[in-house]
Amino acid sequence: MIEGLLTEAVAQGEMPTLDVEYTAIALMATLNPMVYRMQRRDLGYSQDRILQGLRRLFLIGVGTPSGAAPTALSPTAADALGEESAVRSAGG
Repeated sequence: MIEGLLTEAVAQGEMPTLDVEYTAIALMATLNPMVYRMQRRDLGYSQDRILQGLRRLFLIGVGTPSGAAPTALSPTAADALGEESAVRSAGG
């Protein structure tokens, strides 16, 4: 599923060309229960902080070419982030 979304985003020019297979696996590694437990117990992160961080990482973090700030979100990404509009400014 993640590979398909990444492949589609690259094909549509929403992300720079990348190693889709590796990136999908690396993103899945963030969902390891041991990492979550460390963030909650050892680092004291709230569930909301973790959720917001993962949303940004998955939906925006890998999609910005050369470190440039994103200027808009696709409707799917906006829905996942809880945005009311499919397009938003980079700073908002």
